[in-house]
Amino acid sequence: MGDHGYLLYSCVLMFGLPLLLKKHPGISYLSYRIIPAVFFALMPSFSFLLFREFLPLPQSLISTFLILSSFYILYYPDNGRVGMANGILTVIVWSLFTGHLTVMLIFSILLILSHYGTSCHFTVIAVLSTATAVFFTEWTHLAVLSVFLIVLIYLWFYKLKPSTGTVISTFAAGTVSVNSNTLKTQVSTARYYKIVEDKSPLRNFFRIWYRESVVQAAFGVTLKTASFLQRTEFVLSWTIVLTVSIGLVLMPVPVLYKILASVSYLLILWTLLIPHMSVWYGISRVWFVSLIFLAPFINIIPPYLSLPLIALFSFCIIYKRGVP
Repeated sequence: MGDHGYLLYSCVLMFGLPLLLKKHPGISYLSYRIIPAVFFALMPSFSFLLFREFLPLPQSLISTFLILSSFYILYYPDNGRVGMANGILTVIVWSLFTGHLTVMLIFSILLILSHYGTSCHFTVIAVLSTATAVFFTEWTHLAVLSVFLIVLIYLWFYKLKPSTGTVISTFAAGTVSVNSNTLKTQVSTARYYKIVEDKSPLRNFFRIWYRESVVQAAFGVTLKTASFLQRTEFVLSWTIVLTVSIGLVLMPVPVLYKILASVSYLLILWTLLIPHMSVWYGISRVWFVSLIFLAPFINIIPPYLSLPLIALFSFCIIYKRGVP
């Protein structure tokens, strides 16, 4: 597997389970599509159960619909490991709020085995949320989860499979520094738009051209050449983001949930700010993990506005990805 051999051990459920079926002709290939979908199905199911802990039935359904509007994460990047991990993660969050600690710990192990990036991402959320919750609400179970995840990451990614640990450490080092190599990978984009490259990495750090294409599109870089459907999606996306942002501030939800959602929101901003996070991890992944916590805040507006908004956004997503 060459330089990418670490993927087998960093995403065991995605790549390992199909290998167990390789002796059966035809089944192995199909399992690469079927297995992720089974795990991803946990996300809307347990999101709904989670939301029902503090929201009425209609609002819980609307929140779940918003999560389903980003179904395409199941096929990003070209396999289902990210979507699989998010399904498992949703069960962990549900068990955290319902007191099913055994389920929480079992699925934490599955999370580590499903996707190394999502595991580390959520561990950061859990640790920062624990540190904040100490001052505002009950934090014991979240602290147990945080410590358990840290131990699992250390044992699996650094002791048993150190090649993955090296990848994680290298990524972390690039994230907390002005990574000139990341900026260089984006030079072609800057030249395409005839942007004069500054020799100072620090100055380039603040240029939109040195983020991933999704971020550039989100800030209107490609809007002039976009189709009507793409422009519609642009408006709808920002409407959802702004609505959720207002809801995060104004909607009453359990304190611990508000903390988790706030930390997730800050990590979205962090990904937009740091080129290395944007290019090598991606705002799509960060947003989709954050939806587990942010989706309920769409209910700051009434259903007769939120439902059409989500429906139109979903149509744009389906049409864009289903029509050449």
